[in-house]
Amino acid sequence: MKKILLVIDGSAEARYAAETSWALAQKCGYAVTAQYVVDRSAVWNFLQYSLAGFTGSGPFFSVFETICQSLRDLGITLTDIYCAHADALGIEGICVIDEGETLSEIKRRAADHDLVVVGQRSSHLNGNRRSEPRSLCELLAGEIDCPLLLIRRPCSFWQNVRILTGIEGITESSMEAILQISSRLEIKPELICIDNHSRTPKELQDRLRACISPAKIKSNDIDRKAPGSLMNVPDNTLLAILSIRSESGRVTSYGGELNKIIQNMELPAVLIWPPIEERRDVNAQIEPDLSISSGHKIA
Repeated sequence: MKKILLVIDGSAEARYAAETSWALAQKCGYAVTAQYVVDRSAVWNFLQYSLAGFTGSGPFFSVFETICQSLRDLGITLTDIYCAHADALGIEGICVIDEGETLSEIKRRAADHDLVVVGQRSSHLNGNRRSEPRSLCELLAGEIDCPLLLIRRPCSFWQNVRILTGIEGITESSMEAILQISSRLEIKPELICIDNHSRTPKELQDRLRACISPAKIKSNDIDRKAPGSLMNVPDNTLLAILSIRSESGRVTSYGGELNKIIQNMELPAVLIWPPIEERRDVNAQIEPDLSISSGHKIA
């Protein structure tokens, strides 16, 4: 990865996401694009009425433009402050202010980047999540085509990466991509396979050897039980969750719902890996010390 797309707003979580992006940039030489979005569609939906009542539509258009201009001014202030901090740290990159629907604008920018970093606000602040629309983080996890790093709290730099997958997520391309980022970050990968399909440890070993060549597999203690509660992951370990496509959209490669993972996340950071189309011309050049651990349980 060489380019990070960092989504910024005025929240503390966005600041934590920025600090994480800066740490990645300094360690790996990545460039960072800081993006602020003026969501005109959200402002219009807030003000819109199907038919004007006591007034004509003119006052509403005036208020709409006033709010959008205020959001632009806020974006300029935020990006100026961001650039001052990034420049002081020697971070390569740019700041952009886009206008449009937030999800669409992030997806558009993400197409030219290798990683998207977003601050995730606590679901405990949102009351009853069942009655609310999906958050931006949930929408991005279901649609974006590059890895998505969600930051909830300040992060100490990771010492390990724990890759959570089902058997369907173990492909040559997905393993190569995960191992490349682990190698660049100089952190040790650990594969945890949650097997809901009654696979044997030997079947998993064979699948891994077909996908990763060569790979040193320390153990083969595979949990074939369905996941049920959040993993106990140290703060210095980055949890990476592989996703796959299903008829209902994207799910985790072990069959769990991405929305529930994000809603219940209490870790400082989680990396959501998108589905990766298998490539026949991939030759792994990394020789990882890859250990397979027993499956932990996730909601």
